[in-house]
Amino acid sequence: VVAVGAGVASIGTNGAGGWYSYRMSKTAMNAFMKNLSIEGRRHNVLAFTLYPQMVESALSKPYVKGNPYPELRTPEEVAERMMELVDAFGVEDTGRFVNMWSRDDIPW
Repeated sequence: VVAVGAGVASIGTNGAGGWYSYRMSKTAMNAFMKNLSIEGRRHNVLAFTLYPQMVESALSKPYVKGNPYPELRTPEEVAERMMELVDAFGVEDTGRFVNMWSRDDIPW
């Protein structure tokens, strides 16, 4: 099971505040995915959250000027990378919240 995460969902790296409803909904999704990864492992079901950074879309358009990342990715690039990671990840990766490009874990 793969969820699309957001950097603002990390409680550990929240230095800006704001975005209450979006931040809270993504944080709740992270909690769900973590729980699912624990229970799913018992039944050979993997669950991880992938963070694509800012994706070129209508949602991101108003925020492009403040984009902290070196580039915007197209939805097609993001989907391709997600599939690469899904194919590469195994049981040891279940429960991770991962930056899709660096493969670094993001603090919950």
